[in-house]
Order: sequence, then structure tokens, then C-alpha cells
Amino acid sequence: MQHRLFPLFIVIILGLIWGSSFILIWLGLKTFNPIQVACLRLMFGGFFMIPVVWYFRKKVPSSEYRFLFLSGLIGNGIPALLFATAGTMIPSGISGLLNSLTPMFTLLFGAWFFGIHILPRHIWGVVAGLSGAVVLLLPGILHTAGQEHIEMNPLGGLLAILGTILYGININLIKNRLSHLPSFVVSAFPLLSMAILALPIFLMTSPGASMAAHPDTAWASLAYMALLGIVGSALSLVVFNVLVQRTTALFASTNTFIIPVVSVGWGLVFNEPFGWHIIGGLLLCLAGVWLVMKR
Repeated sequence: MQHRLFPLFIVIILGLIWGSSFILIWLGLKTFNPIQVACLRLMFGGFFMIPVVWYFRKKVPSSEYRFLFLSGLIGNGIPALLFATAGTMIPSGISGLLNSLTPMFTLLFGAWFFGIHILPRHIWGVVAGLSGAVVLLLPGILHTAGQEHIEMNPLGGLLAILGTILYGININLIKNRLSHLPSFVVSAFPLLSMAILALPIFLMTSPGASMAAHPDTAWASLAYMALLGIVGSALSLVVFNVLVQRTTALFASTNTFIIPVVSVGWGLVFNEPFGWHIIGGLLLCLAGVWLVMKR
């Protein structure tokens, strides 16, 4: 019985970790700009994986490098920037809620590229999920954000949704093109490639000036970025890719049931706005995910 419940336990742990990622991004933005936050996340996570890449360096065929780089780009690099930028426009809790759309895009792109069969309830699930996204962003669309000091720009929601779309594509890429590789390889090589790409970009953004301009939060923000990169990206990706390889792409993405609840909880702790649109959007998104994943 324990071995059957173990994947569910891992899903819960991943949901807790990734549900906390959005508030860590928000804390990092207290000192750094979105490009710097994305680069720090990638660098901490990627350089942490150097020993893994070194160990597997001769065991990965060169023909796989293009898929590993592509996985890093669409599963780590671009989403890191998208969610960091979204964090300047919408509350972290809403970013986490929008992230719950991942299973829907996993299904849609699985059907598009890999022939996964779509049923009518899947369509209704996508409709419910996208409706939930609209409800979540409605205050920003109507310019009635609950608190003046928190931005509620619908563009931030669209950026978060785009990041979620890329997650869905990447899950299918891992399952259908990289599942024969060890999970450490599928996690470490893409993340390190993005870290190497992020390093020169980060250095060009004058990070020292950002820290000097925010002396009260600089080191705390840096610590939050280290936590986000090492735990929220590197270690959790290894665990996630084990799930994708040993179960199914959709089952592995079920942690998105937990992510929005955790992200909203952190938002409440940090006094982010909470209203009917959060409740309605959460219910619609979770209903959509349930319809998509219901067997």
C-alpha cells in the first residue's frame, strides 16, 4: 500500500514547494528587477546541479543535447522571466492560481503533438479553467483592485498563463522525448544550460546597484532567491521528472491542485487582496483541472 501512495505523497510535497515559489518571487522583487530575479533563480538552481552534470557528462548522447536545451528554455528559462515579470503586475496568489492551468495545457499540447485523445469533458474542463482565469483577472480588467499598493494588471495574468502553457509543452516533451534518460539528467542539464545563459545577462543588469539601492532587503532577497533556485527549481525538478517518467504526464502535473491553495495562503499571510474573484476563480480552475484529469 505504501508504494502506491508514495507518488501521491510526492505530489503533495511538490505542491507545497511550488505553491510557495510565487511568494518567494515577490520577496525577491523587493530588491531585484524581474530579469535579475529570473536569472538568480536559474543560476542558483543550475550551478547547484554542476556535480550531477559532471557525473553524467559521458553518459548522455550528444544527439539529446538539443532536446535538453529546449526543455530548459521552455520549462525553466522563459517561464522564470514570465512569472517574475507577472509578479510586478498581479498578486503572487493569483500567479499561483493561474499556474493550476498546467494540466489543461499538458492535455491540449499532448493531443496536438502526440495524439492524446480528447473527450468532451476535457473541452469543458478547459472552458472552466479559462473562465476561472478571467474571473481572477476581472478586478484588473475593471480597474477595481482591492488595494492600491498592489498592482492588478491583466497583462501580468497573460504572462503567467503563457508561462503555464510552456510548462504544459515541456511536460509532454519530457514524457515523449526524454523519458529514457535518468531524471537527474532531465533536470540538471536543462537547468545548467539556462544558468550559463543567465549569468552574462545578470551581470549586465547591475545587480550591485540594485542591492545598494535596497540595503534593508538585499541579503534577505538574495537568500529567498537561493531557496527558490535550489529547492524550488533544482531539487524539485528532479523529483518531478521522476514522477513524469514513472507515472504519466498528467498525474505528475496534479500538484497544481495544491499549488493555488498554498499560493493563496501565502498571499493572505502577506496581506494580499482576497475577494470573491479569488474564490470564484479558484473553484473554476480546480473544477477545470478535475474535468481534465478525471478518469
